[in-house]
Amino acid sequence: MLTTPQSLANFLRTACPSFESIGIHPEIAELWTTPVARVSLPVRADITVVRDIRQQLKQALEPGAHDLLIDCSQVRFIDSSCIAAIMKVVECCEESQGKVVLFGANAHVQYVLYVLGLSEVLPNFADEATALSALQTPSYN
Repeated sequence: MLTTPQSLANFLRTACPSFESIGIHPEIAELWTTPVARVSLPVRADITVVRDIRQQLKQALEPGAHDLLIDCSQVRFIDSSCIAAIMKVVECCEESQGKVVLFGANAHVQYVLYVLGLSEVLPNFADEATALSALQTPSYN
């Protein structure tokens, strides 16, 4: 069953090694096959858990993912140490032409990002599907 973008991409790579042979433009094929990683942040994202968060972010990108979805739906508090860890990942993703987006951030988290001037660097979407769609939209890239 093809339940994730990665499983669809793997199927398409196997079934159609040349997307062009079936009439799919290479840039569209790239969007379908670019791995997207996902990390969930804890309820309290602060210095007491930043080491674990850094490790999760690093591990999420190791399998070759260029884009990262960060689930903030459970976060009630976030401090500067966690924001710094996320920004480090943003830099790494940008170096490989990847992107990082958040989803599910509450008003407090959004306000913190706004005050720090990071709202545009770390866009927040209502849910995972919308965030994934934004990553796969050529105009967003």
